Amino acid sequence: MDSLPDDRKIFVGAISDILFKNLPAGFEEIMAYGMLGYVVPHSIYPKGYHVNPKLPLGFINLGSQKNNVTLHHLSLYQGELLPWFQENWSLHSNKKLDMGKRVCSFQKIRRSAT
Repeated sequence: MDSLPDDRKIFVGAISDILFKNLPAGFEEIMAYGMLGYVVPHSIYPKGYHVNPKLPLGFINLGSQKNNVTLHHLSLYQGELLPWFQENWSLHSNKKLDMGKRVCSFQKIRRSAT
């Protein structure tokens, strides 16, 4: 977070706060793949990530690239949560959803006045 520009710190920090406050008890915030990661720790799910069981089971990652901020929500990839998410996005946002298979991208971030 310290390496982010001020406007990104505010935006990413706000999303991070919302995510952390709404995660089930016991989930942890870590750095994963160069992004903030929210994971199910081994203390809750000892099997870990199936590709590399030494890693905790990933749930959500929040990344900041040059031109956007991305939200990688792994449970949106399959199942019933994706249609629910897409429908509720339109109910709560006036912006078009920019989304791949499980990644929401926020292209335009409001710049703070200096």
